[in-house]
Amino acid sequence: MKTRGDYAFTFTVLGCLSVVAGIACILLSYANTKTRQSGGHDISSAAYFSIFFIPVGVGLVFLRRIAAVLLSFPLAVLALWMIVASLFTVPFPWWLANIAFGILLLFPSWATWRGWSELR
Repeated sequence: MKTRGDYAFTFTVLGCLSVVAGIACILLSYANTKTRQSGGHDISSAAYFSIFFIPVGVGLVFLRRIAAVLLSFPLAVLALWMIVASLFTVPFPWWLANIAFGILLLFPSWATWRGWSELR
């Protein structure tokens, strides 16, 4: 019988963070209703992100491969875009922060690659 490995905890934490992000998108959309009704900015479309975040988060908690790919691929594309684009368009002290954030966004892809055998 196989026990939960090293990366199972990582995927569980990423899944819980994804569910929390989905719930935060719903709450943000709900909190914006008065501002939207009074003619302010409309950010109610943030609730649509929860349609992505919550199922992916639940899938990661249950160690599903498709959920890991659905989270890691867009984050890897965003990370590489941030790293490459910031080298050409962002002034010096700030591109260091963008590169650091881009490297941080590559973590789920790295965890998916290293822990692929632990996913179902």
